[in-house]
Amino acid sequence: MNTLRYLLLSFLFFIIFVAQSYGQGITVTFSPQPRFFQGFGNVTVGKTKDQIITIKNSATSAGTVTCSITGPATTSYKIIGSTSFSVAPGVTDTLTVRFQPTTLGLFRDTINIDTNAALTNTVRYALSGTGVAPDTNPKISVTTGGFGTFVSFGNVTVGKNTQKTFTIKNVSDTIRTLTGTITPPSTSRYSLISGGGPFSLDTGMSVTVTLEFKPDTVAQFLTDSVFVNSNASSPNNRIKVTLFGTGLKPTPFPRMTIGGVFGGAINFRTDTVGKSPRTATMTITNTSDSARTLTGSVGSVNPPFSILSGGGAFSLDSGKAVTVQLQFQTLAVGTFNDTLRITANTDSTTPPAPIPLVGVGFAITGAHITVQPAFLNFGTVNLGTSPTLATMIKNHGETITDTLTGTVIAPSLPFSITSGGGSFALQQMDSLRISVQCSATKTGSYNDSIIINSNSNDNAKHVIIKLTAIVSGTGGVKVDGPATNFITAVPNPFTGKTAISFLLGEALPVSMRVFDITGKQVYRSIENIYPAGVQQIEWNAHGLTEGTYLCVLNIGNKTQSIRVILSKQ
Repeated sequence: MNTLRYLLLSFLFFIIFVAQSYGQGITVTFSPQPRFFQGFGNVTVGKTKDQIITIKNSATSAGTVTCSITGPATTSYKIIGSTSFSVAPGVTDTLTVRFQPTTLGLFRDTINIDTNAALTNTVRYALSGTGVAPDTNPKISVTTGGFGTFVSFGNVTVGKNTQKTFTIKNVSDTIRTLTGTITPPSTSRYSLISGGGPFSLDTGMSVTVTLEFKPDTVAQFLTDSVFVNSNASSPNNRIKVTLFGTGLKPTPFPRMTIGGVFGGAINFRTDTVGKSPRTATMTITNTSDSARTLTGSVGSVNPPFSILSGGGAFSLDSGKAVTVQLQFQTLAVGTFNDTLRITANTDSTTPPAPIPLVGVGFAITGAHITVQPAFLNFGTVNLGTSPTLATMIKNHGETITDTLTGTVIAPSLPFSITSGGGSFALQQMDSLRISVQCSATKTGSYNDSIIINSNSNDNAKHVIIKLTAIVSGTGGVKVDGPATNFITAVPNPFTGKTAISFLLGEALPVSMRVFDITGKQVYRSIENIYPAGVQQIEWNAHGLTEGTYLCVLNIGNKTQSIRVILSKQ
């Protein structure tokens, strides 16, 4: 009777636990799932191999997942970091399992992850790995950059040449020297340029072999190779690197490529009557695959188009180019068209196509805005500094009555306008300086814009000035030893979440605990190894009452703390 009562009470407590978990919305997912968790395979005795298990709290508003790990039982497996931790809603954490065999043989073990989730309160992972003996011979790796041990030179014109490389590396898992020699190709079409002959490589070292292909006839060449002979384990002590390439017949005419032409034309777009001219650049290149000279001429054009340089006759050896600079300057309103003709000794069946020239002239009356520069790049900014850049607005109105009015709309943090923001009114040829400051509280890449709206009588009524900066944790704050002398909480006070930032001088293990004013621990993060620089741990205080909390960071063998205020307002 007592046994039955005990079973009924146990079942009741289980139902209550599940109901509470459902009520809190506690859901957790694991990746990979236990049935897809791969074994560790073969690992050399004394070496290590890690596997990562991702634990995600899928809840969006309530229910912190608490995790407790039991196992492994053998010394060949261990958990890296804390075996008891919690995961806040919407947060993903990782668990590292390490296999380090000390003897030869197969090792099996298990770990159990107990959680307070309703459906996955206990998850079991089976661990399997084999300890193998260190290599008695060096290991070799040959990388060609393509498929297998093949080097393809592609199509090469007869009389021309091209080069390819492959790499030999000592990939031994112990300290062993890889020695050997490289046998050169047997035909003169392929040759060793560098890296041939004997080699001696310590573990982790490599040598690059450079080969050249120079076909002398039109044909495919598939019957040559390079042999890499070494003291590596059989059968890799003799590796065949197969070479292949194709010789092509030279073209009978020079080849010409024209650059700077978009959509088959050169479009100068819009030019203001009486203002500075617009220019465009075009290049003519001899891209012949043999020693053939490209000769020809660049024809003349009519106003408002003109050729500033590079016009007339040209003579270009293979690989050479000439630059042609054109100009459009109109004295009248309207759309203008012309054609630039180029003659050359290319294939007579496909002569160079004429190049249309297009430009539009128009007159501006009233206020006219210019902004210079229209892009402010702060580059790399040290955390704790506040550099300033500036841009200028100017009114190029036609008459003294043309007043430029508008508004400068400020960007968001970390950028701010220190002067020149808000509304403005500029008389003819007057200027306004806008000063912009970058002052970030944490590292990262930042991009934003300043928007200028005005009564400018052209397409510049709405001007966007782009802002960019990369904030670094180095240089701006002095690092004292391996730990940190910089710790902040943003925001503070906070309503739901806050980020605790800290600066590391080197990679160190870091974990965080949070205590309320009574000294009760209300949160603990998993211990992770963070790299050098400014890092952060986010704390979600959902479900806690407002008040003051103490965040304690364990950084290596040191401890630092900061007080934060949780406010519900």
